[in-house]
Amino acid sequence: MKIDRRQFLKNSIAAGSAATLAPYISQLSARESANSKVNIAYIGVGGHGHKAAVGYRSENTVGFCDVDDAFAAKTYKELPDVPRFRDFRKMFDKLGKGIDAVSIATPDHTHYPIAMEAMQRGYHVYLEKPMAHSIDEMRTLAKAAKKYGVVSQLGVQGHSFEALRILKEWIDSGVIGDVLDVHLWTDRPNIRDYHLFEEDAPAEPIPDTLDWDLFLGPARYRPYNSIYTPVKWRGWWDFGGGPLGDIGAHMWDVVEFCLGLGKPHTITAKTPRLSKVGTPRWIAVDYFHHAKPGKVPTTVHWYSGERLGAHHIPAKLPYLPEGFELKTSDAMYWIGKKGAIYIPGMRVNGAPRILPDALWNDFRSNLPPKTLPRIKGNHYTEFFDSIRNHRPANANFDYGALINESVLLGNLAVRTGKTIHWDDANMKALGVPEADQYIYSPEPRKGWDYKL
Repeated sequence: MKIDRRQFLKNSIAAGSAATLAPYISQLSARESANSKVNIAYIGVGGHGHKAAVGYRSENTVGFCDVDDAFAAKTYKELPDVPRFRDFRKMFDKLGKGIDAVSIATPDHTHYPIAMEAMQRGYHVYLEKPMAHSIDEMRTLAKAAKKYGVVSQLGVQGHSFEALRILKEWIDSGVIGDVLDVHLWTDRPNIRDYHLFEEDAPAEPIPDTLDWDLFLGPARYRPYNSIYTPVKWRGWWDFGGGPLGDIGAHMWDVVEFCLGLGKPHTITAKTPRLSKVGTPRWIAVDYFHHAKPGKVPTTVHWYSGERLGAHHIPAKLPYLPEGFELKTSDAMYWIGKKGAIYIPGMRVNGAPRILPDALWNDFRSNLPPKTLPRIKGNHYTEFFDSIRNHRPANANFDYGALINESVLLGNLAVRTGKTIHWDDANMKALGVPEADQYIYSPEPRKGWDYKL
């Protein structure tokens, strides 16, 4: 009888046969590292999903899935022989054990059900950020990855960059001293139309190329309107998390990796309006963290959207030279007791600059040694290598849940209009009961309810 490799491993471990299984794992790892390709199916292949679907042909692509044929057309044209599906569940049923792993690049509100279904079938999961649409869903995904014994990787691509490790080595060397404040900003959202609505958009004819019901997934039903998809879904709370859910996930990866702040205890937010439908034109969020042993407390400041009024980036940042032009799109500014680091980007792939110039001139003549291991290849190849070598990926769901909780806590303050005092152990916003509706996702539509 032919034994499925994944099921054999799962059954053997469950039976407590670790000692007899060890030689098999050792041989399997050596063989797979050298020869095997991962059978991967891609879910969401328009937009960002297109880059992954056509960019990693070193592995074996076994299926494409997208609810929008028109948006996915570019991918389909470039790889015309790959089987296509609209419903990921039908793809899973059809391809079954022919899938080793899936890549998920769909709107935020569908991350949880797709990833849960995949892990329950034993598939390894690469999931684009943000990890999930609610804190409860996010924590459940992290538990599920452990329960089902799969490799997980969150799509914060900068986490595998060598430049991120160089930045941490700089900070750990004490070049700017203890970090007091971190300022993060983006000019997004750059989609304006959705701000016109305080309720569901009016009905339009559904294009023949789109399965509107599958796009909605677990979200409540509302009529189709072209203002929702593609791309624009980020601006609607039922589907996305606004700029914090988009760019914020990348920036929080940099902050957490370099500083290890953990979760904030208090979060405050400013915004021009509250809406249960669309994200605001701009927000400003402050995150307060307890001091780590031997360190000082660090406050993280987030700004996004139109750069007007009291919410804009402080006009006078410490150590900033006169006439220095800050990037007005995505950037970070870290303030320490002895100096600052300016990073022109959402990830550390630009050229970080230490300020003032005298500090930088002195520091670059005596750079700290490399102390952190580097990732071979890129974020995707690291995921595939983790599968072949049976080890956790570097941005697995445990880490992903940590950084994305900060993202969602910021939106919690924005959506309630209240100061959030976070009870991490009980997953509660103290004294703000209305926050529960955002901490936990609403009851999903029939057929979309996935439990651990």
